[in-house]
Amino acid sequence: MERRGPLTRTLNLMIIACGGLLGLVFLFVLFETVAGGSNTSPPPKHAAKHEEGKAEHRRYDAVAKVKGVVDGATIRILPAIDGANEVRLIGMDTPDAKGAKIGG
Repeated sequence: MERRGPLTRTLNLMIIACGGLLGLVFLFVLFETVAGGSNTSPPPKHAAKHEEGKAEHRRYDAVAKVKGVVDGATIRILPAIDGANEVRLIGMDTPDAKGAKIGG
């Protein structure tokens, strides 16, 4: 009977573990190939719209100061941007200021 040292046992264990991992990788690649797991479809349409929205947003970036409130969600800005000195804030749920009683 041949006696094996601890180095031989460790190397044998490492060879078995590497063989097992190689087998798992092979099975994974085989499954991806057979099942058609690779995604070759084009990106969804909303992704393109999101990128267009970013470019559009950059095109309209500007700096202005708020000089006053006109009505509800409409503010007056200076300097005027593209000839507009009043801006309506979209998505704001505010009451109209015209005709409102002050103080109650």
